[in-house]
Amino acid sequence: MGRGGGRGKKSNVVNELNKLIKKRASPEASKVFREWHNQKGSHRAQAITVCSLLEQDLEEAIGTHFTVDETQRIEFFGGAEGEGVTFATKINLAYALGVIEESIRAELHIIRRIRNAFAHTRDNVTFSTKQVAAACELLTLPKSVKSQLPLGREPKSAKDKFALSVQLLHLYFYADAAPRRFKTSSFYNVVFLKLPWPPPAPPPPTLPPGAEKMGGILGTILGLNPSPQTQPPLAAGLGPAPKSGGEQDRE
Repeated sequence: MGRGGGRGKKSNVVNELNKLIKKRASPEASKVFREWHNQKGSHRAQAITVCSLLEQDLEEAIGTHFTVDETQRIEFFGGAEGEGVTFATKINLAYALGVIEESIRAELHIIRRIRNAFAHTRDNVTFSTKQVAAACELLTLPKSVKSQLPLGREPKSAKDKFALSVQLLHLYFYADAAPRRFKTSSFYNVVFLKLPWPPPAPPPPTLPPGAEKMGGILGTILGLNPSPQTQPPLAAGLGPAPKSGGEQDRE
C-alpha cells in the first residue's frame, strides 16, 4: 500500500474516533451513576469515568441556554478533542448562567479537584488515600441529604459520599426542565437548598401615602376606570358632547 493509502486509512480512523468522542451519553449513563460505587475495580478508573459523565451532564445543562444547534454546541465546548473549555470554566459558566448557585459551584470544584487527583497523580490513589478522603469530607450534599437515597444506605465511606454527591448533581443536570435554572427548579431548591416549594408568594407592595388616590385619578384620565356615565371617560367633566352637524343646523 502506498503512502497515500496509509494516510487515508489513518484519516478515516481518526475521523471515526472523533465521532465516537462527540457522541453524547445515552440514557443508560444513569445506570452508571447508580451502580458504580457498589462495583469492585480501580477507584482511579471509576472516578475519572463518572466525572467525565458528570462533566458532560454539565455541558448539557449549560447548552439548554444556547440558541445554536447540537453540532455548534459540541464545537463550542471543544469539539472532538475537548480542548476548548475546561471543567473549571464550565462550572463557572454554569454559575454565571444561573444553572447553579454558589454552594453547588463550590461542590463541583471539589469534585473537579478530586477528579484531577485521580487523573494526574502518578502514585497509586484510592478513595482511602488521606488527601482524597479529606476532600470528600468537604462535600456538602451527602451531609444535607438526610434520607439514605439514592444510595440506599447512609453514605459513610469517602467513596459513598463522593458517589452520592455526583449522583444528585446528575439527577438535576440530566433530568430537570430546560433551560436549567436553579431558581425555577423544585428539585434544586428542595434537595440542595432545603427551601419550601413552591416558594411563598411575595407580600403585596406597600404604596406610599396618596398613591391609591392618585392612581384612581390617573385611571379616570386614561379611561381605565369604569364610569356610570354614558359619555366616554375623557369627555366626563368637559360638558356635553358636541352635537353633530345635522343637529346644529336644526337649531
